[in-house]
Amino acid sequence: MKDVLFKKLNDCSLFLQNISRTLVIPMMVLPFIVLGDFLSAFLNIETTWRANTYYCIPILFSVCVAMGLAKKKTAYAGVSAILIFMVILFTSPSLTASSFLQVMLGIFVGICAATVQNKCDKIKPSSWLLYINGESFSVFLSLIVGLGLSVVVGMLVQYLDRMGLATWKFMFANRVVCAGIYGGLNRLLLLTGTHHLLNNFVCFQMGQYHGAFGETKRFLAGDPHAGYFTAGMFPVTMFGLPAAGLAIFLCLEKTERKKWAFAFFTTILTTAFTGVTELIEFMFAFISPFLYGLHVIFTSAACAVTSYLKIRMAYGYSAGFLDYLTFASKNINYGSVGIFYVGMILFAVYFVGFYASIKLLKLSVKPCLSRWNNQAPKNLNLRDSVKCVRTHELAKKYICALGGVENIKELFSCVTRLRLVVNDVKKVDKSAILKIGALGVSNIGSNYVQVIIGLGVSDLFEEMDKIMFCSKSNELERGNVGYGFDEVC
Repeated sequence: MKDVLFKKLNDCSLFLQNISRTLVIPMMVLPFIVLGDFLSAFLNIETTWRANTYYCIPILFSVCVAMGLAKKKTAYAGVSAILIFMVILFTSPSLTASSFLQVMLGIFVGICAATVQNKCDKIKPSSWLLYINGESFSVFLSLIVGLGLSVVVGMLVQYLDRMGLATWKFMFANRVVCAGIYGGLNRLLLLTGTHHLLNNFVCFQMGQYHGAFGETKRFLAGDPHAGYFTAGMFPVTMFGLPAAGLAIFLCLEKTERKKWAFAFFTTILTTAFTGVTELIEFMFAFISPFLYGLHVIFTSAACAVTSYLKIRMAYGYSAGFLDYLTFASKNINYGSVGIFYVGMILFAVYFVGFYASIKLLKLSVKPCLSRWNNQAPKNLNLRDSVKCVRTHELAKKYICALGGVENIKELFSCVTRLRLVVNDVKKVDKSAILKIGALGVSNIGSNYVQVIIGLGVSDLFEEMDKIMFCSKSNELERGNVGYGFDEVC
């Protein structure tokens, strides 16, 4: 009984990981939607642009989730998701006025479309009906699934919508406490890669204002109550984390600072401007869990304070300076300046907290920084032939440390990390992975592994995917210089 329960929990954890992974793509598109919103004001089509883009965001989520969860990365899953969503909208008119179900339904439709695609993939071609088989059949089946879901949605939409609005009213009435919980929980979930699930609810589903749903869209629509929950992330990203990186840098010996200066300050600037925080967060997370605990507490406090001071700001993908410029230009308010006041105080709090903790607890930062210095960006971002060879060799080393091609069941990439499902987690050599240059390794569940690489992870993922494909399909001869693998492991 205990083993069955553990397996169910592990499967549930893996499912949530995969959902969170697929939510990254549509959220990365949002800054461009906001930019279009900004440009449409000059062309006098702002109302039309906003109505159309808001209508398409749930469909965007459904397509990305479907194609992300489908085992075969083809267009059939995306087409199935669009068909299911269209059937539900046409047969359930009340859904268009719903605030709570729009994006949530898009995610659920994506899950259904991917499930249909994966099941239909097992159907063998038929000699008497060649066209409707396998992947093609999933498109036809999606129409039936859409009709079934439309009946269920039609019965539940009013109740779920009321529940969503009641949840939003409770959170807004207790916004200081709830904003603090959101900030702390957001950073805790980052370690498992599921923080996008929480962000999705807050940014795209919470609250309603003239047909706009979620903190992000309501803020752009001019809602005077939008942005209280998300404003606190800006001081943390633009001021707090850079201060933490500076504190760690100053804790190095003077002879070491010149060696690390370029790596530190480029990482600090990347975090502050783009909002990609994992590079710094995983750096001190593997120095000491205590430092990451401080980070969670400070983030929670920052979100609570900004909410208490009625500072408002929203973001699309992340809470970096680029998002700040984009959103501040659309809705200039007290929060546009207040974020900098809170940020300067938070800079001092982070710096003193991290510097004092490292000195008083006598934490050693050099072992972790050695791995950090050897990570992918400087080797992966260049495209000349020498760097390509290095990337290929690096990919083979990672595959070998992960237990070989046979041990890797599924391989995905995120903004800064590799996400893997392995057959046997005991074959994963964490110490070898860290020696290669990874920032860190985390094992979630019984067979789910994350390897934190850095901003150059996309090149590494592509090379690993090529090696795995060629090894499993036997398209290249053994020992071929291009993608031979036997000689490595």
